[in-house]
This record gives sequence, structure tokens and C-alpha cells, in this order.
Amino acid sequence: MTFKKFEKIVNICLLIFVSIAILWFSADIFTAKKVDFDNITKIETEFIKLEKYRIEGKISYSYNLYVGQDSVYKIIADNVDCFKVDSFMQNTNAGDLIEIYINKDNGLKFPDLKSVFGLVKNRTNYIYLDCVNEKVDSNKKLIPMMFGFFALVIILSILYTKSKNKGKTNA
Repeated sequence: MTFKKFEKIVNICLLIFVSIAILWFSADIFTAKKVDFDNITKIETEFIKLEKYRIEGKISYSYNLYVGQDSVYKIIADNVDCFKVDSFMQNTNAGDLIEIYINKDNGLKFPDLKSVFGLVKNRTNYIYLDCVNEKVDSNKKLIPMMFGFFALVIILSILYTKSKNKGKTNA
């Protein structure tokens, strides 16, 4: 097997892998639904602590919410902008009773994730459901446009490279 054949096989495998990843990610975005009160579970529990969490190499961050009997819930990066964290931390101490609202359906990516979509203490809401739903709508528009732009750039670069190589072989 020559190096060119090996390189071609690797490129095809890489293209298949990237295509599957994009399709999986896109399917999750397109099937994402707005959070509604019929699909939410309310949990009243004792607040323990809130911990900011960032995966190494990522720009975004999320929060781990420790409550009750060593339970951990996640405020995902998509919802951090909707979370009034400073106000929550000023008004909440360990041992305070809080209400957590969790979506029963977390989509395709993380179906078992205990993701917080609402956080209330003493009738004060610290994660706004309207904001979360606006983000779902925004992602359904913005992310496909980004994928489309990315695909267009790749196609144009491939066509440019092929036309450039074709000009060299004809000369």
C-alpha cells in the first residue's frame, strides 16, 4: 500500500467521523424542545454549595449544584447566562431550602444529566425559564448557520485546491 492510498483512507475515515459527529450534534439541536412546565420535575432540597466547573481546554463553564444527601445537579453552560449567580450566592447560605426544577427530557447528548432549568429560593427565581427557551430558539438558528458557513468554507477550499492543482498539471 502506498502512502497516497493510506492518506486517502485516513482522510475518508476522518471525513466519515466528522460527518457522524456533526449529524449527531445537529440532530440534538433540531430535536431540542423548549422547556415547559408539563415536562419539569420540582425538587425541594437543602442547598450545600455551588461550584464553578470548567472542562480543561474549553472556554465555557458550568456549575455543579450540591444539595441534600450528596446529590449533584448541573447548571449547564448553555444556561449560565440565564443564571443570576451573584444574587443567588448573596442570598443563599448552606442549609437553606431551595427549589430546583429539572427537565425530564435532556435530549440525545446526555439523557441522564440532572440539568437545572429553574432555581428558586423564597419565591425569588434565579434561573429564568424564558431565557432558557430563548437560548433553545437561538441555537436552532445560529448553530446550523455556523455549520453551513463552515461547510461552505471547506467546499470552497477544496475546489480552490483542486483548481490550483489542475492548473499545475496542465502547465
